[in-house]
Amino acid sequence: MTFTFMKRPLRALFIACLAIIFQAGHAVAAPPEEATPAVITGDLELLYLDDFENKRFELQYFIKDKQSNRRYRLEFEGTPPGHLRTGMPVTAKGKALGRQLFLAADGVSESSSPSPAQTLPAITGDQKTLVMIGNFKDAAVSCSVDQIRDTMFTDASGYHVDALYQEMSHGQMGLSGDVTGPYTLDYRSTDSCDLAYYGWADALNAAAINQGYDLASYSRRIYVLPSNNTCGWAGLGTVGGNPSNSWIMECDIEGVYAHELGHNIGMHHAGTGWYAYGDYSDIMGASGPLYKINAPHHDQMGWLPDTQILEVSESNTYDIAPLGTDPSQTSIPQMLKIAKPDTSEFYYISFRKALGFDRNMASTYHDRTSIHTYKGDDSSDMTDLKGTIGDGESYTDTVNGWSFTQLASTENYATVRVDLGDLPPPVCTAATPDVSLSPTSQSAESGTSLGYTITIRNNDDSNCDNSSFNLASVVPSGWSAGLSKSSLSLAPGATGYASLTVTSSSSASAKSYGIQIEVSNSSESLHAASANATYTVVESCVVNAPSLTLSQTSQSGDAGAT
Repeated sequence: MTFTFMKRPLRALFIACLAIIFQAGHAVAAPPEEATPAVITGDLELLYLDDFENKRFELQYFIKDKQSNRRYRLEFEGTPPGHLRTGMPVTAKGKALGRQLFLAADGVSESSSPSPAQTLPAITGDQKTLVMIGNFKDAAVSCSVDQIRDTMFTDASGYHVDALYQEMSHGQMGLSGDVTGPYTLDYRSTDSCDLAYYGWADALNAAAINQGYDLASYSRRIYVLPSNNTCGWAGLGTVGGNPSNSWIMECDIEGVYAHELGHNIGMHHAGTGWYAYGDYSDIMGASGPLYKINAPHHDQMGWLPDTQILEVSESNTYDIAPLGTDPSQTSIPQMLKIAKPDTSEFYYISFRKALGFDRNMASTYHDRTSIHTYKGDDSSDMTDLKGTIGDGESYTDTVNGWSFTQLASTENYATVRVDLGDLPPPVCTAATPDVSLSPTSQSAESGTSLGYTITIRNNDDSNCDNSSFNLASVVPSGWSAGLSKSSLSLAPGATGYASLTVTSSSSASAKSYGIQIEVSNSSESLHAASANATYTVVESCVVNAPSLTLSQTSQSGDAGAT
């Protein structure tokens, strides 16, 4: 039997259209007329707002102004850049109105070298977690402290969020911590929801500190609030960051805790087509019982050894061990990863069985091969479930002329036939790199050495090899310049840094001078780029002997007179 997963039933298309509407978030056509120009520098924060029952979500972007400590929600005109990450130090230029900052899609730029929170390495080790319970003046959380503690850490049967993450990560990551509260907040359930969740978090943080908790010792902070509020969300979660934050409004649904924690450690949604949820083989595709994540999210999180991920580039028959198997207990690969020639994505082929927490997964995924696509990095894209196949069934990619067939399955593995036809070699699409110098302007007296940071981002697509970017500086005649590195080797999508030290001539006149860094690659003309900065020479301080006068120059008086 062959299934070609290219056309969807009308009902699925209808749901997909709804998902597009709900996913629009805060994209706007133009700022209001009363908005005023603003430039704000601070750390970026990405926040998912999830309403599973009504199949809607928003991905919101915030910047916390370093000067005023005010938080602004970024309203992008068009699609926000995909490289933005929680913790990234940025400068946002746009028009502000209240707590909103309206800006173009390219209105955010990195303001300095990235902080450690920007990167999303494999999450390992004990994640110290503080769960804070807050009641409103007119509404209370329906779960007790003990129920929430069991959900997170201590259920006697082993059915809790910590056990799920221990099993998914094969013992590499776990959760431990405390549950405190409930605290009564100075809020009502009928109060406006707009940015209220940050006020709730601040109030709960203050209450916990007052009870003697050291918030700095917790990398994961979870706020449990009453479901009776004007927001309509089941849960909210920051994407990455340390500390991370989650808000839980459905305290009795274990999957809400697990889902928002997934956002906290860097995962986006597990969807089907345009529908951001819908992949019920992954906790990031729904909210309900506890079950594990799919193959592309395993790859993203780095919890499987490289030996268990087989990169495939030719037609053949392959055995795949169940994704839920402890990798130390099998020598058979647990997923196939295949680069798609028509997009910048990968196919992920995996086999799921009712093992451990995956017993809670719908039986329609058991003993079947799952086929996903994903970009294969920590991008903001969701994973996409294309379909599942059982023994004798096939999935066909009509664009590339490929097919995947599950020939047979046992308790220990599935046998899958991969037919890639005449697979063309991947095509590398080179692009001009992003180059910047920071700070963009500095001033000093003549003869002074000033330092600049060079930032280069390789914008080649994922089919390209690493590229070497040669660096050269251009400074005024008679000046000197030194580079910490003469070249940077960068993988596609990677960002590198170098330092430039510029010393002005001791005889330079007081005015502004241009400084330039040039990037080149002899084998690729598209890799030529440059960036400029300013060195302003100010008037030197001239030190002279002081003027000294004594008056009166001549006087007379009797002996002993003053």
